[in-house]
Amino acid sequence: MKTPTIHDKTVIASVSGGKDSTAMCLHLKEEGIPYVPVFIDTGWENAATYEYLRDYLPSVIGDITWLEPKLPTLTAEVEEVARGFEERLGHRSAMVRITLHKGMFPSRMRRWCTRDLKVSTIKRYLQGHGDEVINSIGIRAAESLARSKMPEWEWSEGYDCHIWRPLIEWSTQDVIDIHARHGVLPNPNYLAGAK
Repeated sequence: MKTPTIHDKTVIASVSGGKDSTAMCLHLKEEGIPYVPVFIDTGWENAATYEYLRDYLPSVIGDITWLEPKLPTLTAEVEEVARGFEERLGHRSAMVRITLHKGMFPSRMRRWCTRDLKVSTIKRYLQGHGDEVINSIGIRAAESLARSKMPEWEWSEGYDCHIWRPLIEWSTQDVIDIHARHGVLPNPNYLAGAK
């Protein structure tokens, strides 16, 4: 496929607070490609990740647009249960609310989590932009067999835009190196041993 022209489009950079999406934003900066970092708040992240996204990462990659999934309407009884869980979490949680609404947790066989929380949210955000936007995702082929089969560029009918995976051929060392080049600390969960 012919690579689309980047500079006449808005590059939307999906940010998770992880090493790869941070590396992607640093790479875009190095290449002089303007981008809009967006984070989809599922309400199910580690507290250190939220702190990293709010207090540290914007100083490195720019202001992050926070997107929230569409929440279901809950009955008064279920709303009370949701608020109890959210009180323990310390924040509103789309994951809690959709889990209670569906009456089940996501699983390997019921993969509604990514679809209902992330995919539908980013689709709503991209709507109306058409081919004026590029959805940039920081994933690498080395992460999984499924990702190793993904191209760097593809047109997505579902998103109605090009999907760009600028780090698809990068190694973990490439990701570490770009953090070091920019003096960027990784998410503290990595320093605590998370992979």
